[in-house]
Amino acid sequence: MEAQGALKFDPIEVDVDLAKKYLFDHKCDIEKKRLPDNTQLNPQLNPESCKILIEKIKENSQLICQLEYLTCNVPIVVSEINILLILKYLSLDGLRYQRAPLFYGDPGYTFAKDTPLAYYVLFIGHTLATCEERAAVCHLLTKLCCESGFESSFYVNNTLGSFARLGDNTGVISERSDLDSAVDSFLSSPSNVSCFWRLQRIYVQESVYESFKELLDIKTKLKGTNGAENAELKLLCSDLFVYDEKCILVDFAGDVNDSQLAGMHTIFVEAYRTNKELLSLVGHAGLLSLWSSDVAEANELAYNIPASLVWINDYGNFDGPVEISTVLVSLLDLSYKDYISNSFISRYNVWRTYSKEKRLSVFRDVLEHINIKEIPKSNCKEIEKVKIFLDSLKFNAVDVADNKICVTLDQPVGVCRDVSSNDDIIIQSLVLGNGVICYDRYTFPLYDKLSRAGVPIIYYKEPNQEYVKEIKISCSRYRTKVVLTNFGTIFAN
Repeated sequence: MEAQGALKFDPIEVDVDLAKKYLFDHKCDIEKKRLPDNTQLNPQLNPESCKILIEKIKENSQLICQLEYLTCNVPIVVSEINILLILKYLSLDGLRYQRAPLFYGDPGYTFAKDTPLAYYVLFIGHTLATCEERAAVCHLLTKLCCESGFESSFYVNNTLGSFARLGDNTGVISERSDLDSAVDSFLSSPSNVSCFWRLQRIYVQESVYESFKELLDIKTKLKGTNGAENAELKLLCSDLFVYDEKCILVDFAGDVNDSQLAGMHTIFVEAYRTNKELLSLVGHAGLLSLWSSDVAEANELAYNIPASLVWINDYGNFDGPVEISTVLVSLLDLSYKDYISNSFISRYNVWRTYSKEKRLSVFRDVLEHINIKEIPKSNCKEIEKVKIFLDSLKFNAVDVADNKICVTLDQPVGVCRDVSSNDDIIIQSLVLGNGVICYDRYTFPLYDKLSRAGVPIIYYKEPNQEYVKEIKISCSRYRTKVVLTNFGTIFAN
């Protein structure tokens, strides 16, 4: 079929009556640009309040989607996935997900027009700065938080910066893959700028590179687009394909920051020969979609490419256990710089080279050499609790259901701050491989002994310490890597 003969369909009109009514009913409150006026904030996620908020968001999900579409032109399907992730994140339970508050007071970030809706969950219990366009949906979500027992607030501020993301969203197609399914998944993926899983790069193994380009050519022509209007860009690459809002640049030789690309959803495509070369090319991927029917190859790449979420033979699918929502924090660079002592850095540099088993043995050795007669009885009970806790520590989880395997791995973030008064959480962070800066001077019975044993733990601005080394300090305790395998596709291939 020739391109000019392709069928054309009128865009489907989206129902936004609920959103229009909400804007009319709450016009005065939204225009105040602040809700509520004064509040004492508490960033801890209370489990009971989370349950109430989950139900309220479910009840208002259609309204939220319509507000996002009406004010920011976010497709309904994108908002539905963001809401799903919010609900999953609020459902997280247990010690593994008791995170330190990510911000103190005003986070210093704007909830911008291109900020994914799901990131709102990180601001619960904080004062949220939002841009004008997101004021309505932030008004609704903040109201729901307050009704659920959370002390949240928002105000309009267009001057603050937005979140910094870690890595590009990347697709990988190996020679042993369902090429047609991979291409269909990438072409049908969302292009909206607030879609945090929007594709940015594709690496295709050299042996199927030509077949991949032939498929692209066929599918884009069926869509009635050929990229002729991008003649200047076409000179900078071997092939150029246009599909919906996507501009796919093959072997692009220009500047990726070229002004011609501004405002476009560009996807850069290049070939790779071996898995070793691929590992050097990818660097750090934010999200990774890996297509391979070879189980060994898929696992080698999935666990060696630094990515917060890896789909194997799938893309943009967030069904699965609640742990998949932890990618919201892992994708962001939530860190700041501060000065710390050289002695702490020296201990941390040694500590991070240890295996988890070695770190556990250091803790157990410290516990074995404590003279019970020399410490208060209250501390004796705490030490016994620590022994039990060390034996129960788990950092990984596996969930198998509906032809999918979801593996969740906790990974260290480096040096992190921790305002928690829970000894278990601090121990968990240290065993994982972090260095920990405690911000409260609570009684931690093992502090002195662990420090002398080489464990990198320190009180913030501790006396008699020389703070001469500036380092990055993380606001979260760990980064989660999620690997989601669609094994039904592997067996079918």
